[in-house]
Amino acid sequence: VVMGRHTARIFRRRRRAMAAPAVLPIIGRPPYRMALDLTRRWLARHEEGELDAVYLIHNAYRGTGRYEPTVVRLIPPMLPTSPEAATLPWPPPIIETDPLSLYARVVEQWTAARLYGLLLESAAAEHSARYQLMEAATQSAERLIDELTLVVQTARRQAITQEMQELAAGAGLLGLR
Repeated sequence: VVMGRHTARIFRRRRRAMAAPAVLPIIGRPPYRMALDLTRRWLARHEEGELDAVYLIHNAYRGTGRYEPTVVRLIPPMLPTSPEAATLPWPPPIIETDPLSLYARVVEQWTAARLYGLLLESAAAEHSARYQLMEAATQSAERLIDELTLVVQTARRQAITQEMQELAAGAGLLGLR
């Protein structure tokens, strides 16, 4: 799945096949519903054996104006585990729902939330880079305004000086004393 216009353009330019291009909003944040729908489709295709895994390459936000491409495996999910959790005594859970359907729902929601978080992080990195470009453009425009103001003031001073010289020369030619 290719997400975003820029990425789709790169894939088309390199003549790569795209299974399902998805358009992301340029302004604002991506909708959670899109992440949930994509996750459901991917999990269904994974259960049917069509997909071995789903990897997401996204822009990881690394501070103001900095990001780096990062690869994350979404499916099959790598749920966080802790070594201490295995050694703690824990009573058997009381589950009134079918454990498999509950597990499937948890995996679906966890994966969708993870995908959505990665989309938000990528959007934050992009907006940060865009902000840095706008700041640089603003500073360049301010420098240009200062330079042009100086040019206008210099031209004005020269015009006034020339006019005064012409008046003085004119007064001298007329013989005014």
